Amino acid sequence: MLVLLLLVPLLAALGAAAVAPQGLSRFIALAGSLASLALLPLVSSGTYVLQWFSSAGFAFGIVTSVSQLNLLLLAMVLGIAPLVMLYSFGFMDTLSQQRRFYAEMLAFEAAMALFAMSGSFITIFIAWEFLSLTSYLLIGFWNERESANAAARKAISIVLIGDMAMLAAIAVMAVAFKTLTFSGVIAGFSADPGAALVSVALLAVAALTKSAQLPFQEWLADAMEGPAPVSAFLHSTTMVKAGVFLIMLLLPMISGAGLAPAISVFGLITAAIATTNALKERQVKRVIAYSTVQELGLMIFAVASGAVIAGVFLFFAQSFYKALLFFSSGAMMKATDNEDITQISGLRRNRVLYVATIFGVLSLAGFVPFDGFFASSAIGSAFSANLAYYVILNAFGLLTSFYIFRWFLFTEQRDEKARDAVGFEAIPRSMSYSAAALGVATVLASLGVLYFMGTFRMPYAVASNLVIDPADAAIVTGIAVAGALSSYAVFRKRVGVMNIMANRVLYSRWLFNSLYRAVAAFVLGMASGAVMLERGIDSAFRGIGMSLYGSAAFVRRISYGEINYYVLTLSAAMVATVVLVYMAR
Repeated sequence: MLVLLLLVPLLAALGAAAVAPQGLSRFIALAGSLASLALLPLVSSGTYVLQWFSSAGFAFGIVTSVSQLNLLLLAMVLGIAPLVMLYSFGFMDTLSQQRRFYAEMLAFEAAMALFAMSGSFITIFIAWEFLSLTSYLLIGFWNERESANAAARKAISIVLIGDMAMLAAIAVMAVAFKTLTFSGVIAGFSADPGAALVSVALLAVAALTKSAQLPFQEWLADAMEGPAPVSAFLHSTTMVKAGVFLIMLLLPMISGAGLAPAISVFGLITAAIATTNALKERQVKRVIAYSTVQELGLMIFAVASGAVIAGVFLFFAQSFYKALLFFSSGAMMKATDNEDITQISGLRRNRVLYVATIFGVLSLAGFVPFDGFFASSAIGSAFSANLAYYVILNAFGLLTSFYIFRWFLFTEQRDEKARDAVGFEAIPRSMSYSAAALGVATVLASLGVLYFMGTFRMPYAVASNLVIDPADAAIVTGIAVAGALSSYAVFRKRVGVMNIMANRVLYSRWLFNSLYRAVAAFVLGMASGAVMLERGIDSAFRGIGMSLYGSAAFVRRISYGEINYYVLTLSAAMVATVVLVYMAR
């Protein structure tokens, strides 16, 4: 059954790219995604091994594992994929682009399904690489735009750092533990703490790059150059969670190596940077992208700090409202042909999309009864005993409510400017209805809190359970309301202004892009210097070689018995003899 989950989207990708007539590839993509979702209830728990090959006594195999955590990610991938495909019916309306788009999306779905079911580092690395490739292709999908090409190159370059780190970690673990299954490595890492520390540190780097964490967080904002369905699927609900998922799987190793506190700090700092960037950002999708980076940082912080179940619930709940907000962003861009939230308006004209967007905004801000409220309350309750963390997390909640209502208040107001564009009235129904389905999911997903409180179990024993204290829930609600009212006062009523220096820092993304450019310039300079050195060495050796070749040619002609060279040599010898005799006197 697990094989079918991979084959169905791959075969659908092949059909969409090579077999389907122009315009029918989208229906094949939707059918493939629905078929994969229909197979999900037939998946049973357990570990499955497909032997691949062996070398020097070491067996390489494709190992899949189906625990509750694996099934959770698999359900998120397969559940949201059909809605993304349906949404794409209206968004990707250029026939010449559809075959390539749907083939790449289905290939990504298959790679993400393999990642979700991985039971060994060999399996997860194969999926990891396919995720990198498909993400690169989809970010740069509109390759006629230089900005899209640059964003794709930036993403693959940063992610490649993590890919190399994971490959190095796999090599270390293969030597140290003689196995690459998750269960075997986790069980045996205590036998060689030194190797465990090195491999875990490398895996942490891989996780941070994939999930856009400090200092690699800026690639995700630039990845918004891809189509909106790509942002909703890859860069909000699935691929960017791969790093967080890896940390969840390997938490016993991370804790045993003593790296959990450092990783939690990275997550918290990333969340702070992303939150402040979202406060200032004006590009409609990038605001949501920074929100995603923020929540990924909070997931990592919660899991690494011991609030594992609360972090996993946020991991689950965030998928629905974040995909919904990307759907709304894509519809705004299509309706107004604009990406600046200060220039977008008229969302109210499409009532279905308008109500769905409100659901997404309220959920992210932390209002009852949406899933975002329960996720925020669970994380708050998990850290209620630590006053510093509790204050910081509530500050994040206040700022999140503030910036998402800023995003919403700009875009929902009525304005004549939107009438010159396509208009929200002309948004295809497939886009509106798929967003509405996700809006309903933000409410229904709240019921998942009961599952996480009583039934959900990690693959290993954890000390924490999901607890939501009524007092913490009340504080989350109050903070959400305060953030919404503050945003309304600032951006609708124009009360108060931000500090100019703070604006400069926030607008520059905390200067991280400048840092990236400086590092890239340094590496380019080193590479240019190496090229010049190599050319100089090459020229020197070439000159020496040519000199030796000339001398050898001269000697060879003498040895061949050519009379002219004999006479010339004899004459030179006679002259030299006369000169030496004369000098001797």
